[in-house]
Amino acid sequence: MPPKTAKREKAFEYNPALDLKPGRHECDCQARIHELIRNCLSCGRVVCMQEGSGPCFTCGGLVCTKEQRELIESGTKRGNALMNQLMGGKQIGPNLKNVAENINDAIAYRDKLLIADADSERRTKVNDLESDYLNLESNSYLTPEEREAILERKAELRQMRNNVRKNMIVDFDFVAGKVTEQKECPIEVASDPVLQSILQMSSLRMKDELSQIQSNPNTQTISCDQFTPSYDTSKSKLKKTPKVPGADIVIENIFGENDEAFYADIEQKGYCLAVDQPLASFIVGGVRKHIPVNEDIRFTGPMLIASTTHSLDENVIKDEEIKAKKRFKNATIKFPTEYSTGAILGRVFVEDCYTWKEYSDEFGKNAECFPKDGFVIFVTKPEQLPSPIPHIPPNEFYQINSGLRKTIQHLLDPYFIG
Repeated sequence: MPPKTAKREKAFEYNPALDLKPGRHECDCQARIHELIRNCLSCGRVVCMQEGSGPCFTCGGLVCTKEQRELIESGTKRGNALMNQLMGGKQIGPNLKNVAENINDAIAYRDKLLIADADSERRTKVNDLESDYLNLESNSYLTPEEREAILERKAELRQMRNNVRKNMIVDFDFVAGKVTEQKECPIEVASDPVLQSILQMSSLRMKDELSQIQSNPNTQTISCDQFTPSYDTSKSKLKKTPKVPGADIVIENIFGENDEAFYADIEQKGYCLAVDQPLASFIVGGVRKHIPVNEDIRFTGPMLIASTTHSLDENVIKDEEIKAKKRFKNATIKFPTEYSTGAILGRVFVEDCYTWKEYSDEFGKNAECFPKDGFVIFVTKPEQLPSPIPHIPPNEFYQINSGLRKTIQHLLDPYFIG
């Protein structure tokens, strides 16, 4: 008979749930290892046996078993003692002080919401003056010429803004060892003097038309096509006496009237000359009268002066001021305080145009410039605009559009009606 074998002992299995540290310790097992006590009713944290009953490790709220909760909510001395034991003497739950603080916070938050709701219209209002001017040309009371002038000016301002964004002017200070960027002022549509002048002239025109209608309400315009002239040939025959042609004509009077009409016609063409600074400011300020140019400008009459967009050189400005002081000798000269680039500065009157050889022979030592080729314009009667009008010259000598011309003429001649 075979001997009986001893029973094999069962292998020892480690149960981490039984190995608990004494006291309450934070545990992240999510009740997968240790037994679940309860979820925190404030933040939802899963509390296991290792953390034990007591304040939540996340929010500080009381976490206990179902039996302990029932005992605490019973309100007995035993329940109060258990609550003080679990919370370490810290009082939880609602009391009069906490309720009063919560009510005050709720009232303050309610008042804040009411104020924000009442002030929402002012806070959400967008004061975009430029967008108000975007549909300016859609005004039905504008004439086609005014509408075209507004569109051309807005396109020109758009191009100037793009050029300002592309260009970057850097100032090198070798003494201090610094490099700074010079930022130009943005060009805004709302403050553009050209558009403001167009609107002002349009408003004056509409007021004149309204006053004429009110003064003559029954006046009706008759088209020329509806009028047919008729003549009485029996009573209109007159004896014509022969006259010597040109016998009673005063030549001086004709030339005076013709010159004025001729200059007005030249001004209607809107000729403009682009000159670098500081020469442009010197011309409209009356400091310079001789302008070297590359083109042969053969006319006599008004001409606008615009400054180019080339950057300024302080040395050139100082040299020009020294030359001007020598020409005027001891006379006091008021030099410009600001040299605007890319703008129309004023108007002059062109007297004559010389080749560089004719100019040197004519003026000699009194010459203001000494060109070796090209031409020289002699100008008089400088007129400076109240403020420069932003404008980018396309060429050295060109014609501006009618809207810009009327605006400049209105600024220089306040009583002009064009």
